[in-house]
Amino acid sequence: ARARDGLSKTEITAPMDGVVTRLVAREGEMVVVGVQNQPGTILMTLSDLSSIDAEAKVAEADVLRLAVGQTATVDIEALAGRELAGRVVEIGASALPPTGVGAAAREFRVVVRLETPEPGLRPGMTCDVRILAEEVADAVTVPLQAVVLRAEGDGPERTGVFRLEEKHARFVPVETGVVGGLEIAVTGLPEGTPVVVGPYAALRDLRDGARLRARAD
Repeated sequence: ARARDGLSKTEITAPMDGVVTRLVAREGEMVVVGVQNQPGTILMTLSDLSSIDAEAKVAEADVLRLAVGQTATVDIEALAGRELAGRVVEIGASALPPTGVGAAAREFRVVVRLETPEPGLRPGMTCDVRILAEEVADAVTVPLQAVVLRAEGDGPERTGVFRLEEKHARFVPVETGVVGGLEIAVTGLPEGTPVVVGPYAALRDLRDGARLRARAD
């Protein structure tokens, strides 16, 4: 019985079907069986490649717009720009530990599951993930750099843009909506209206009625 017990400890049984994607232990090495308060020796990593997840880090300013079930597009670098469809299956309940230069920023782990795993994909590959958080039809959008805060008279500050009118800047209050890339949806501005765009330093002191002059780079 003792011999059979000893022999059983030399056999490792996989808990599921999968592919060995990382082999740590080598033949002849001593391994330790895990106990309650002490993990055992890691022998290998077994991966189920029939279901592929992409993990992304999402800034705290955007995570509240996400929900499980939203559609996503995953661009795998190894597939030379081919885009794969997926859906959000998990959103972190707490922020990831801050690291690096942007330690003040908080990010959340978001998991997107590919709808159809592509042959050849392997754990650890890099990718870009785009999640469709909200969709608005026929929206008027302006560059994010065009949106400013200004007070009208003695009133409170309002969000708006500067409309270009005969070489002068005219402040137009707007309501902002969905952000997509470098554009933001606005209401209160007619479609096709030319707006003033520039870096913060250029628009910081711009006032209603100011004369504009284009500057060549």
